[in-house]
Amino acid sequence: MVELDLTEDELVAKNYMLKLWNLGGVEHCDTGKVSDIESILPPWYDAEKFKRGQKYFNENRFGMMNGCLFGLIALLCDPRGTRLLMHTEKSSTPKTAKKRYISTSLHMLYWYELDLTPGSKSWQSLNRIRKMHLNASNSATKHNIGFISQAELAMTTFGFLGFALLRPQFLGIEYGNREDREAFIHLWAVVDYMLGVRDEFNMCLFKLEIVEIICKIMLRYVFIPLLQFETVEFKIMVNAFLKGMSEFTPLNTYGTTMFLARRMAGIPGYQLDVDLKEENTLFKPIFTLEELLNLRDTYLSKPGYEYLRVIFLDDNVYLFDLEKCDECEEATEENIRRNSVTGIYRQLQTDVNGNNVKSDKTEEVLNILRKLMDAKSDEEIKVRKINDTNEWKSLLNDSNFSKLSFRDRLNTRLILRVIKNNQYSTGKSLNNCISKNIVYRMKKYMKSD
Repeated sequence: MVELDLTEDELVAKNYMLKLWNLGGVEHCDTGKVSDIESILPPWYDAEKFKRGQKYFNENRFGMMNGCLFGLIALLCDPRGTRLLMHTEKSSTPKTAKKRYISTSLHMLYWYELDLTPGSKSWQSLNRIRKMHLNASNSATKHNIGFISQAELAMTTFGFLGFALLRPQFLGIEYGNREDREAFIHLWAVVDYMLGVRDEFNMCLFKLEIVEIICKIMLRYVFIPLLQFETVEFKIMVNAFLKGMSEFTPLNTYGTTMFLARRMAGIPGYQLDVDLKEENTLFKPIFTLEELLNLRDTYLSKPGYEYLRVIFLDDNVYLFDLEKCDECEEATEENIRRNSVTGIYRQLQTDVNGNNVKSDKTEEVLNILRKLMDAKSDEEIKVRKINDTNEWKSLLNDSNFSKLSFRDRLNTRLILRVIKNNQYSTGKSLNNCISKNIVYRMKKYMKSD
């Protein structure tokens, strides 16, 4: 096995992720009857630190809420997660999505604003959501589409704090005070515990530096690849969400939101108004190829993870794109192997020595990729394999901005201007007022519904 040059913190983060994926992936989010679930505070709960985490959120409310928006988009990109959400039939139309995500937002604000004591709205909220997770998991198991695992619960945490920790400057979030950031992490450690995440899988129980590395690992190996895919189900879910919430966030069109989410993740081609000298979101390789292939083999046997035949769990990073073509040569085992299909996906599977492996299921792999990209018959899938951070940095630009419609380009510029203003006290105060007004209108909607 190839030895990697890792720091002590990186090694701790790596071992956590391997444990999360290997063991957390087979552990159910909860067991037993829903009626038996009872919330209790964790033994390591620190009330003062928890309150400081709440204060940090509320002082940066606008940036934090935007971080959650882009985190949600990243989570929805997971084909398996989207399949589970579609199964609930509670967020696939504008009407149902509006109710679901307003409810989710208000629940989250309970955690950030109210005292966490037995019987409080915050306490009841966490208890209710934990029961909802178990109900959804049991229903998914009954219909043979998998279950919600401890790993999925833990990785959902990225959607709430990942970008706030890794990209605070892109959100106008203050990040100079270490104690504030540690308190924010502690708050989420408590929330995860109350939602049923076991301590061994709770990423927020580590110190700040290790939590940041864990988030970087998730970004490189999971969310950067996922954010390049747009399945039919994903488009349905995201469009339903954006249309349902358009009363509150009218600038967030599909094109604008996807552009900004990919910009937040640092995917090349989306660096509009970004200082390229400072931009580098590609974290160094943290796993050996053998470790990654073992993980891939483990997950391929589980329902909903067929997409791992295509990418992920590889020591390279891949950029995917769709382009129109007049005549797309048919992809066969032979011409894929000799790379004669220009731009079409090549078989990426390799052995432990990095050699290409012939596959009898090439057509299946190609079909999976075309579904992930929602590729049409007149479109070819272009793939670029990247081996190091220097090559990654050389590709950073804003070329995809010109592909947006005029309206989406205008919306993107306006949103970036508002976010930039969040760096200044006057702009932050104004933006926080706007956020509070949106929350007020959400509460009013829920009362009238």
